[in-house]
Amino acid sequence: MARPTLFSLLIIIAAYIPIFSLQRVEGRIFQPMANTVVSALVGALLVSFTLVPVLTLFALRRARPLRDSPILRWPGGPTTP
Repeated sequence: MARPTLFSLLIIIAAYIPIFSLQRVEGRIFQPMANTVVSALVGALLVSFTLVPVLTLFALRRARPLRDSPILRWPGGPTTP
């Protein structure tokens, strides 16, 4: 899952590279937007590759006891073999 995420974000960032070459009024108008979008994408990439897997590990580490669903206990509900 990491490789498609990385490549998709790199493609989106590559679409903003021509904006950095603008010089006159266009550059002054659009460069702050391009800087913001690119830095937000890089930040999201770093978070998705570092923080999300660690939080997932902590969330899924402990085996939680299975509880019976009230739907399964309902009279006439599914029967277990």
